[in-house]
Amino acid sequence: MTNAVKLCSDGPWAMELTDLSFDPDPPSIKKDITEIWRFSLRDVITEGATFHEVWKVGAMVIVDRDVDLCSVLSKSGLQCPVPPGDYTVRYTYPVAGDQPNIPPFVTIKVRRGFYNADRSSLLCYDMTLKFVP
Repeated sequence: MTNAVKLCSDGPWAMELTDLSFDPDPPSIKKDITEIWRFSLRDVITEGATFHEVWKVGAMVIVDRDVDLCSVLSKSGLQCPVPPGDYTVRYTYPVAGDQPNIPPFVTIKVRRGFYNADRSSLLCYDMTLKFVP
């Protein structure tokens, strides 16, 4: 696999990421990326949940944003509050449109922290994305 995923720390986490895959794999700087998250949920995801992501090339931050988790989940047919259970979610986002100056064959480090509306942690992971043209 061209992309490594590692939990930020030992759990237990309310969300257990069981698989994370990409389409296309490896990611291309010329196409939207779809991530397929497979996870087991031990606690409810509440309305107002978010995830915060920071993308870095070396020490330079190229993305630092909060994303509405419930909006992402709704595109896979889930509605907050989401009860405990096993889920598969597709998260699609543009790369070239967001970052038109990403060079080919770049490696980007991403940290994502997932939080409920009360800011309780659901999950945190780091991943390394290796892009191709």
